[in-house]
Amino acid sequence: MANTVPPELWERVIVVQWAKLLMQLDARERTAVESMGLAVYGLALEHLLQVHMQPPLNARRRTRDGDWRPRPFALLGLT
Repeated sequence: MANTVPPELWERVIVVQWAKLLMQLDARERTAVESMGLAVYGLALEHLLQVHMQPPLNARRRTRDGDWRPRPFALLGLT
């Protein structure tokens, strides 16, 4: 995910093999991924994973005053 967190704080590691996921898509979806590129495909999947799982270390962000506020995971109605 987007944060750098020391391994001492990790609960688990999940390895997502993007290429294997790509092979499970139908032809129309594979064509869309190929047109946008694998980098964008990976970022989109990471975003959907964050929306679904809402990892605690990504759930908040600091304000300019130093306080914390919730980070809106829902973007473009993807939840």
